[in-house]
Amino acid sequence: MTIRDRVRNGIKFLNKTRPGWRQELNAQQLEMDSCTQCVLGQIYGNYREAIESLNLRRPTLLGFQAPQNIGYTQDFYERLATAWRNELRTR
Repeated sequence: MTIRDRVRNGIKFLNKTRPGWRQELNAQQLEMDSCTQCVLGQIYGNYREAIESLNLRRPTLLGFQAPQNIGYTQDFYERLATAWRNELRTR
């Protein structure tokens, strides 16, 4: 699954669970490696709290986190943020 596919899944998920979420997100300040400036952090206040309250078991499939086989890499999170910005511009 590509990063773009994951982000599109995340957009579909947010459209269902949080209508109007785009007004809560500042794409220019998006930092996917930050618990408060990532997509969920900006919308819900904190990434970890959002994961728990939404009962998300596999946030990687929604473009909210790096897959475990990749782990934390600055490059991946930068590509993930770019994919979110690109998808938000085109939708």
